[in-house]
Amino acid sequence: MEATHAVITPELTDITTLGLIDIPAPILARQLIRIDSQLFQKVRRQEVLVHLWCPKHKHAKTFSYNLNKYISWFNKVGLLVSSAICECVDIKDRIALIEHFINVTKVLRKHNCYNTLYGITSGLNHGAVNRLKHTWRMVSNRAQANLRDFEVLLSPAQNFRVYRQELGESRVPVIPVMGIVLKDHTFLNEMPKQTSDGLVNLFKLRAIKSHLDTMEVYQRGAIQYAFDDDLPFQKQLMETTVCTPDELYEKSQILEPRELRSEARSSGTS
Repeated sequence: MEATHAVITPELTDITTLGLIDIPAPILARQLIRIDSQLFQKVRRQEVLVHLWCPKHKHAKTFSYNLNKYISWFNKVGLLVSSAICECVDIKDRIALIEHFINVTKVLRKHNCYNTLYGITSGLNHGAVNRLKHTWRMVSNRAQANLRDFEVLLSPAQNFRVYRQELGESRVPVIPVMGIVLKDHTFLNEMPKQTSDGLVNLFKLRAIKSHLDTMEVYQRGAIQYAFDDDLPFQKQLMETTVCTPDELYEKSQILEPRELRSEARSSGTS
């Protein structure tokens, strides 16, 4: 990957005055990658083991602080996208915002940042956003085709077969989907501790170690994301207030009441 440095000024990335839609997709994507890569690199293999082996320990949250922070950020990315869309009152602006987020995901895929890509795709597919049928009908065919492509990539079908194939063919730097990494470790952890002969299941231990080693390879490679940091913008982004699920649905109902959706369906079939 080329070492591209994005030149960004605080004025350009002041989301309190401009809004996410005013940040060019490549710049927004690169700052999201920087946040993701820095959080990802801080996760220690011991934290993953604590998360798996003793999640209910009274000090588990402390022992897995970096991992929990990374998981929280992933969840926030999705809600950040959903909140921005559901808080956008003007339908033309809302359509433009949806297409903008889809353009951001295109850049994320280009740079193999699958974790944030998954987060944004999840936000676009949130029920409160997905129900905005009138809005989605006006989103460009190209943008919708791109979104469907991302959905196929991240489909859980056949244990995320498409995603795993692309991940295996990608060259570092790569940031995998952390949720799938943890899912794989959970699967391995559920293997028997002992063999049928009563011996320690060394295969299980070696498999867990191998997966942790792979994670650390990706973490070391993430250093290669050589984009310039816009720390004030990143701080604003990470501290942005997002809607709760209930608030999202409430705002979504205001944007497109059930009556509007029924009328739209009737006009479409007439």
